[in-house]
Amino acid sequence: MNRCTIVWPGEKLVKVSGIIDETTMFEDTVAKFDENVWVDFSGVTRINSCGVRQWTRAIHTSAARIHYVNCPALIVDQFSMVPEFLGPNSEVETFEARYACESCGNEDILLLQVGKDVIPGQEEYLDGPEHKCSKCGSQMEFDHNPEVYLDFLREMKKNAA
Repeated sequence: MNRCTIVWPGEKLVKVSGIIDETTMFEDTVAKFDENVWVDFSGVTRINSCGVRQWTRAIHTSAARIHYVNCPALIVDQFSMVPEFLGPNSEVETFEARYACESCGNEDILLLQVGKDVIPGQEEYLDGPEHKCSKCGSQMEFDHNPEVYLDFLREMKKNAA
């Protein structure tokens, strides 16, 4: 089984990978958070409700500003379903989004940058950013319900205020 691993490749960068569940303990990691820390979830393959609870409990003890980077769809889903998952002092910098091409059937996963590709604080999100298919050049469809998937962006404005 691919249990969660947490490594510090840099002084202010934490990489989390594997499965986040009830056995994942974040307290020691979060205790090392300095004023600003970047958390990279790109290696996470699964997270269950107990893992969400473990993360949420740990980060609410920290005063650090948490910057989320390289967040896969399974983490972005948590941002919108469980607003506490982001924490009180955080921002999402980059996250993945899936796109599907109706013309050729290709699927692309893009890393979107908040503030460049998508703007936080909008009242509603009717669609994701436009993207051309990497295989045939046709306009691709955002493969998420944007109203739900991008909901955390609306909340980011409130957190920043």
